Amino acid sequence: MALFGFLGFLVLASSYYVLTREKTLKDSHVRRVKLCLILLNVGLGIMAVNLIIAGFLQTYLVRGAGMDFGLANFLLRPYLLLRGLGGMVFAAGALLLAWEMASTALGRRH
Repeated sequence: MALFGFLGFLVLASSYYVLTREKTLKDSHVRRVKLCLILLNVGLGIMAVNLIIAGFLQTYLVRGAGMDFGLANFLLRPYLLLRGLGGMVFAAGALLLAWEMASTALGRRH
């Protein structure tokens, strides 16, 4: 999911750059795009941090503490659910940016 987020961010940002390269944009459009990019970055950050914490915790619990793998996975669920929350934040930013790109490409005035 985090790799998809990284690649999705690259595709969205490059597509936006290509679509708006020769257009004059109003300040309100630029502010909305900045909000979209902030949502994308926050979502990626939440996913990355929670996956890193879950990975270190799983390694410690299984290898260091000798805990059963199934119990360790059960204890990791909050971090994996928070990763899903990061994915939802990322998806919201991606959808808003896609909407802005579509409205720009179709010629809606900003």
